[in-house]
This record gives sequence, structure tokens and C-alpha cells, in this order.
Amino acid sequence: MPREAIRRRRVQSLSRSIWLTTGAAVGGVLLLILLGSRPLPTVTIPTSPPRPYVAEGRTLGAANASLVLEEYGDFQCPRCGEFALGTARQIEEAYVATGQLKFVYHYFAFLGEESIRAAQATECADEQGQAWPYMDTLFANQHGENQGAFDKPHLEAFAEALGLDRLKFKTCLDTNRYRATVLRETQAGRDRGVQGTPTFFLNGQMIFGALPFEDFRHQIEIALGAGG
Repeated sequence: MPREAIRRRRVQSLSRSIWLTTGAAVGGVLLLILLGSRPLPTVTIPTSPPRPYVAEGRTLGAANASLVLEEYGDFQCPRCGEFALGTARQIEEAYVATGQLKFVYHYFAFLGEESIRAAQATECADEQGQAWPYMDTLFANQHGENQGAFDKPHLEAFAEALGLDRLKFKTCLDTNRYRATVLRETQAGRDRGVQGTPTFFLNGQMIFGALPFEDFRHQIEIALGAGG
């Protein structure tokens, strides 16, 4: 092959390599720009008023209350969300605020990985004393099961919207510090006969489903009349 032809082929090959390398670099920069410019997840913060009664961890109300209402819930469960942002507040105002009833929320994260992650995030929020506002925020931002509503960016955005220490929260969530806690509590629910959410126990008596407030009132009044 003539030397000139060989030289031209080498030049063409070198030009092609430079073009490909440059194209890849430009593409990478554009990708980083696009990723960096993605908007933060939209967060809905519930407008419910602050709770004026004792809140410790996932327990609301006086330690010596005559009645205990326990809920096993999943943060992706729509009926759990309806209960948390509606009926639960009515129960709290009527019975928790008056010292008659203590309310306890238990994890029953059975709907998938996002349910487990959301429960872990609640424990991370509890480290900063914000378990209940964080739980309300989770329920207010449901968007289908395992569709990304409770991926890490969203969970971190919820924490930031509530004014939590972002780095402390992120570190807690990234290390899966509370995964075993969530799984253990979910299994404890199964051991008590829980098969779906929401499931309640009023002084140990099982009640299934997000019943209307009047149905809960009826059950609570009977229990109070029986001396708890």
C-alpha cells in the first residue's frame, strides 16, 4: 500500500478516536448537568395542627391511660393514610387529649421495599423528635405501591421540608440502621394474627379496617364503660 494511503488511514483513525472520546465526554457533562438540574420532589405537608399531648416515639398520650389503641399499618396503604389524616385525629382529640386513651403505631411493612424504607426513615426522623410529623407527611404523599413515592430522594426531601438535619437523617437512612427493627415489628404483627392493614387492637381486642370515627367511638365507649 502506498505510504500516502497509509498516512491518510492513520489520520482518519485518529480523528475518529478523538471524535468518539470528545463525544463521550460532552455527553457525560450533559448528563451530569441534567441530573444536577432535576427538580427536588414535590412535598405535601399536612395542615393538621400540632399535637398538644405527649408524643414519645410512636406513642401518643398519657402512659397511665386506661385504654390502649394499637395500629399495625403500612405507609403505602391508602386506607392507613385515610385513617391517619382523618379518623385518627378525631380519636386523638376526643380520647388521647383527654388522657383516656394511649395510641401506639406499629410497623407492618408488608407491601414491599418502599414500605420498609419509609418505616426506617420514620425511625431516623424519630432520632430528631419528629416521628409523628414525618409519618403524617408520608401518608400525605402516597402515590401508589412501589412506584418511587418513597425512594430515598423523596424520603430525604420530606425530612428537609420538616426542618430535620439533612446529613444526620441521610446517614441514618443510608446505613439501614433500623431495617431489623422494622422487619422484627412486622413479624410481631404476624404473630398476633395481623394479615392486612390497618389492623387495630383496643386493649388487646382486634379491630380490622379503617372504620369511621363513630364506629371507633362506639367501641371505645364500651371499653370505657367496662372500666377499660
